[in-house]
Amino acid sequence: MEQAIPSDIHPLSEKERDYFKHLTDTMDGWEETVQSGNVTASLRSSLDTNIRMLRASSLFVDVTPSVVYDYLQDTVYRCKHSITYNNKTLCYINDFTSIEYFCISCMFPLHDRDCVIQKTCVPTPEDYIIIYHSVEDEMFGVTK
Repeated sequence: MEQAIPSDIHPLSEKERDYFKHLTDTMDGWEETVQSGNVTASLRSSLDTNIRMLRASSLFVDVTPSVVYDYLQDTVYRCKHSITYNNKTLCYINDFTSIEYFCISCMFPLHDRDCVIQKTCVPTPEDYIIIYHSVEDEMFGVTK
C-alpha cells in the first residue's frame, strides 16, 4: 500500500537546490571548522533560530562520487554493521528524495534518540550533495 506524502514535504525547488549548492561552495558564515584526515566539518547558525547547520565534506581521489553515494545510502549495509544505528525508509518522494526514520542507541547517561528526516541528494557532475533535515508530521511521529 502506497503512503500519502504529507503536504509540507516536497522535493527541493531549483532555488532551494541553488541555495544549498552555494552553502557548499563558500565559507561565508561557516565557523568552527575541524579537519581530520580528509574530512572537513564546519558549523553555521541559521538566521533567527537556535538551529545550527553541519557541513561535512570529504574527497576520495580514487573513487567516483556515485560509488561513494551508493555506499553511504546502502541501509542494509549500515544496519548490518552498526549496533547503535537503525533506519527505515518510510516513502520516496522522487528518485532523489525520501522520508526516513532514524534511531541511534546511546550509552548511559545519554538516551536513545530518533528522528524522521527528509533526505535529498543533489547530484552534480563533480560531486553529490546529500541534505538531511528533520521533518514533523502526524503520519511519521517520533516514538522514542
